[in-house]
Amino acid sequence: MEDQWRLLQEVKAREQNRLEAQACAPIDSLWFSGHFPGEPILPGIALIHLVWQAIVEDAGKRSEEIRLDTLKRVRFIQPVRPGENLEVLVTGGKPGEETYLFKVVGQGKVICSGLIAVVKKKDKYAKKEVMMPESKDIKGIIRHVAEIIIDELKLEEVTIDTFSPDMDLIDELGIDSMDLATIALVLQDEYKIVIDEDDYPKLKSIHLIADYIQERLTAKS
Repeated sequence: MEDQWRLLQEVKAREQNRLEAQACAPIDSLWFSGHFPGEPILPGIALIHLVWQAIVEDAGKRSEEIRLDTLKRVRFIQPVRPGENLEVLVTGGKPGEETYLFKVVGQGKVICSGLIAVVKKKDKYAKKEVMMPESKDIKGIIRHVAEIIIDELKLEEVTIDTFSPDMDLIDELGIDSMDLATIALVLQDEYKIVIDEDDYPKLKSIHLIADYIQERLTAKS
């Protein structure tokens, strides 16, 4: 019975803070039962379970000490049909770091993505802020803003190191007003600041965004 719930096939590789795993959504999986009759689609909770399963198996004995604490910014983008092969990509989880950025990919497309934070089981009521900003230092803010934009806009071809802080996000990257609003909301949540809607047009580059955030953080202190 357990095998009919299992999607994970193997943890393929662990390179520094990056984990890769292979999975499959078999036709006879119990996850498809009743979801939906005549047109089965893998439920979102099954994808979250798959990612957690990969993290647990990679953790080995240490998995007995941790539990899932927080899910954040989870997005379900594409449906998964019976028989599809899946790839799980997880980054994070370095020593002393219990936050994981994940995505599940199928047929070359991102199916879902998000953040998982874990805590030690003995710290039952402990909470850890997901992706806490590094500091008020401008370099740290620039790097963190780049991470958020890459994650939110699914910029698969861009890395933090190649993302120019002075690139015009609107004219060069082509983001629209909705993308900019989404990024602003995430930044407000991350840095616990207020970004006025009238200021959105000013936030045209990572550097300008970082300067804006630094000003707001300085004003708060």
